Amino acid sequence: MNILFSLIIIGSRSVRFLDKHLSLIYVYFECRRKALRFNKKLHDRFKLSRADVRNYKKRWRIFNNRVASVYLSNIASIFRKVDFNVVPANVYYSYIEPALNNIPYVTGLEDKSLLDWIYHEHTPGVLLRNIHGIFYVDGNGVKNEQVDLSVILEQHPKVLVKQSVESHGGRNIQIFERTNQHYCNINGDNLTLNYLLSNFKSNFVIQTYVRQHPFFLQFNPSSLNTLRVMTYRSVTDNQIKVLNVTLRVGAPGSIVDNRKYGGHAVGVTPEGYLRSFGVNNKGGIVHEFNGIKLKGIERVAGIDEIKKVAVESAKIHYHARVLGFDMSYTDQNEVKIIEVNTWDLGIDNIQQANGALFHQYTDEVIAFCKKRVKT
Repeated sequence: MNILFSLIIIGSRSVRFLDKHLSLIYVYFECRRKALRFNKKLHDRFKLSRADVRNYKKRWRIFNNRVASVYLSNIASIFRKVDFNVVPANVYYSYIEPALNNIPYVTGLEDKSLLDWIYHEHTPGVLLRNIHGIFYVDGNGVKNEQVDLSVILEQHPKVLVKQSVESHGGRNIQIFERTNQHYCNINGDNLTLNYLLSNFKSNFVIQTYVRQHPFFLQFNPSSLNTLRVMTYRSVTDNQIKVLNVTLRVGAPGSIVDNRKYGGHAVGVTPEGYLRSFGVNNKGGIVHEFNGIKLKGIERVAGIDEIKKVAVESAKIHYHARVLGFDMSYTDQNEVKIIEVNTWDLGIDNIQQANGALFHQYTDEVIAFCKKRVKT
C-alpha cells in the first residue's frame, strides 16, 4: 500500500511539473509568434547589435526562462532607441504578473456587473444585470417574468449590452437604439428578454450609453475611444503610480476600440499629450485619424482627473499591484470606468505605444518577482 501511495504522489507531482512547463513553453511560443508577426510588418526595422541582444537576454533571463530579442527590436523600431527595460511578453505573463497579482483573488473583480457597486459614480449606470443566470433590478433578484424592459429602458434612448465576465477584447458588445418604440441593434435585432437569453445566455449587463467628450469623439465617432490607464502599487513604498496611459481608437465603423478589431493604440506622454503616432496590431503606424493629425494636438481632455480616479480606484485592490483601467471622459466632463483588467493587461499594446512597461520601476519589479517565483 505504501508503494502504491508513493507512486500516486510521484505521478501527481510529475503531472503538475509537466503542466507547468508545457504552459511556459506555450506562452513563450505564442507571445513570440505575435511579436514576430508585428515585426515582419514594420517598415523601418531597427538593427540590433549582437551586444544589444546579449545584454537584453542577460537582463531578462533571470527566471530560468527563454527570452526572444524580437520584443526589444519591436520597441526600438518604433522609438528609434534601445531600452533594455522592455519586458518580454512571455516573461511578463508567466512570471511577473502572477507574482504581482494574486490572480485567483482578483479575477472576480473584473465582473462588469459589479463595477457600479465598487466604483459608484465613476461608472456607466447599470439598468439590468444578469449574474449567474439570475436577473437583478436595483440590486434585487427577480424572476424572468418580472423583468419589464419597457419600464427599465423608457428613460434611455440608447443603451449598451455586454457580457460581464470573460469578455476581454470587446467580445459581444452591442448597442441598441430606440426606433418606433423598439430598441434595435445595427443588425435590426430587437432588444427583448428572449433575445438577451438566447444571445448572451447569462452574466451580462444593460448599461446606459456613454457619450464621449468631443476630444475623443473626433478620432473615430463610431467607437467609444477609451484610455487604458495602467497603475502600479510599488513594491517598495506601496504607493499607487500611474505607469502608462494609452488611447485606444477604434477602426472606422467599429463600435469597439480594441486593436484586435482593427483599432490603434496611441501613447500618452507623462505630461498628458498624445504621441505623434498610433500603432495597430500588425505593425502598422499611422499619424492621423479621421483627417486629424496627432502631432501638436491639444492636451488630452480630462487627463488629470482620469489619473486621479485611477489612482483612488486602485487603492482598494490590495491583491493586485498592476491594473489596467479602461476609462472614458464624457461630454459632461465626467470620468467613467468602463472596465478593470486584473490580468492579461495587453502589454504589447502598452509598450508599443509608450515604451518600456515599468520605466524607472523595472529594477524593483524584477527583484520583487525573482524572490517570489519558483524556477
